[in-house]
Amino acid sequence: MTRHESIRYAVYYNIPNPHVKIHDLSVHQNPERHGGNHKYAQGGWGYFVTTEEAKVFAEAISKSKTKNLPIEPCMICQRGLAPDSHSG
Repeated sequence: MTRHESIRYAVYYNIPNPHVKIHDLSVHQNPERHGGNHKYAQGGWGYFVTTEEAKVFAEAISKSKTKNLPIEPCMICQRGLAPDSHSG
């Protein structure tokens, strides 16, 4: 299985509507369809295999922008991020 086929988490960030969200793709399979209220180049996505990679990216994005973007839970993925059984 390639890394692309193993992607399990998506991280979305939005600058004008300041937030970062980690999506569990096993729960929320098409988070891009719910892209929120933003215009071109005001936000973006990152895709990751492990929970740890997604969290590190979310924290880095949160701290790297002009304001500290809050990391919010996805309402669809509300069950939370379970410990990753595929890391290592």
